[in-house]
Amino acid sequence: KSGILGMIDIAPAFTEQALNSLMKNKYVAGNRSFIDDYIYEFYVKVSAFIPKSVSPNVITFIGMIDVFACAGLILYYDLTFSKIIPSWVFILVSGLLLLYQALDALDGIHARNIKACSPLGQLFDHAIDGILHGLMTVILGESFRISNSALGIFILHPLLLSFYTAHWNLFYSGVKYTGYGMIGLTEAQLVGIGCIAVTGFFGQEMWSSFATLAGSIPIFIVEMGMSLFCFIRVWNIESSVSRLNRLYDLVPLVMFVILSCIWSVTAFCLAYPALMMTVFAMMFFLLNGKMVISCITNVKIKVLHLEVLYFTVPVFFYAIEKGLTLYKSAPFCAALLATINFDSIQFVVGFSMIILITERTVTYTYLVISSLTSYLGYGFFEMPKPKILPAPEDKPDIRKPTHNKKDQANRQY
Repeated sequence: KSGILGMIDIAPAFTEQALNSLMKNKYVAGNRSFIDDYIYEFYVKVSAFIPKSVSPNVITFIGMIDVFACAGLILYYDLTFSKIIPSWVFILVSGLLLLYQALDALDGIHARNIKACSPLGQLFDHAIDGILHGLMTVILGESFRISNSALGIFILHPLLLSFYTAHWNLFYSGVKYTGYGMIGLTEAQLVGIGCIAVTGFFGQEMWSSFATLAGSIPIFIVEMGMSLFCFIRVWNIESSVSRLNRLYDLVPLVMFVILSCIWSVTAFCLAYPALMMTVFAMMFFLLNGKMVISCITNVKIKVLHLEVLYFTVPVFFYAIEKGLTLYKSAPFCAALLATINFDSIQFVVGFSMIILITERTVTYTYLVISSLTSYLGYGFFEMPKPKILPAPEDKPDIRKPTHNKKDQANRQY
């Protein structure tokens, strides 16, 4: 579509060129971190016990269920980041997260062992990584009892920025970097899991001094440093795409950060910060997943996204409320403030946002998977089959043969 609708990502649409690029895509990871060098060989040995008949996507799917179980268990006990949760919950969750980390490594190793690597597996694996880290911030918020929604934003958004820019860098450089030298994503995950385990053994009260703006500054610095690292790499890449055009890829992220920061100070988010951050985790999944799709199909991400535009609704009502408050000395504004209960409106809009973002996440994921499995010719849990691209149509070349290499390269068949 052309015009404004053509700029909005409403549903996944794969062109034939994008699907052909998907088949030729080769994922290249950056250097392994310090801990990766030690545990990789262990995972290789463990992968030998996985039956060859098991699809790598089955392993990834089990990891996804693991992550959802962790978040669901935590949210069952508290939605406000203020209640005391039984210690055994944090101990169990930390163990399940360690299991996920192992499954996240094993699916890729197993795929390489049985020569079953696929673009669908790459997409699913990296998208689940996104929602894991979004939901891990929810679990850490419960561990630290971060009752301030703005503080949760302060921790979560730099994490989203670091993941998004890592895939942004992958799109232009062909290599995904997830750390600085010997310190990377694995170390960050283990630190987070360790904090959750410590909460299980010593209680949530031990973090009372950390659950402040000052306490979260080290996390903020590390995450923003990773984002800056990726930004500099993309900025300095020699590419036919102008630097300004590359920056357009950041528009969806910037829009989401601005709108969500405003939404975070509304009555709904202040009352249920855990639900707010769960919504952000799903947005984390969607935006990062779309960047992964851009990487494997070699198609630039769109500027506007339907799920980001949803946030304009609560922001609109918040702006009206603040505008009326600013001019409450006027009789008309004072009358509207006395008549309209904006807090109730924000609660209705907030719960509606949960439903809409959840529906958007499930629907978009289903459409992507169904489109790709239909094109690839095998089911999501089936072993990948080689996709044979159609041979170009033979056309007689009526021109005289030439030995000029430049002319040969430009010949059209």
